[in-house]
Amino acid sequence: MYIADMNRAVIEHPDFMPPELQKRPDLTLGKDKGRIWRIVPEGHKTKTPRPGLAKASIAELVKTLEHEEPWYRTTAQRLLLQKNDLAMIEPLKKLLETTKSPHAKILAAWMLKPTREVK
Repeated sequence: MYIADMNRAVIEHPDFMPPELQKRPDLTLGKDKGRIWRIVPEGHKTKTPRPGLAKASIAELVKTLEHEEPWYRTTAQRLLLQKNDLAMIEPLKKLLETTKSPHAKILAAWMLKPTREVK
């Protein structure tokens, strides 16, 4: 669980503040203060997983398109698109033929679709 501890003197938007607050000399007082607390059970030892997809190979990213969590799939798709490497075509075709994941099929098919039609 996370708790946001704000330390702003004025939180309201100036359009919605009473006139006496609008006359304050510093409406942004405390904007550089505040904390975010993470609360975990006593004795908690696990760390947040860090997938390291930015350093993953094309084959690893294509495999990640089958991940059960949407964040992993969309991040892998984004990274593949950013790489813009034609080496991803064959692994994507193979994934499209072999996967049972409907999400992976949709992503692979979309990425293999030409950007414009050839006449």
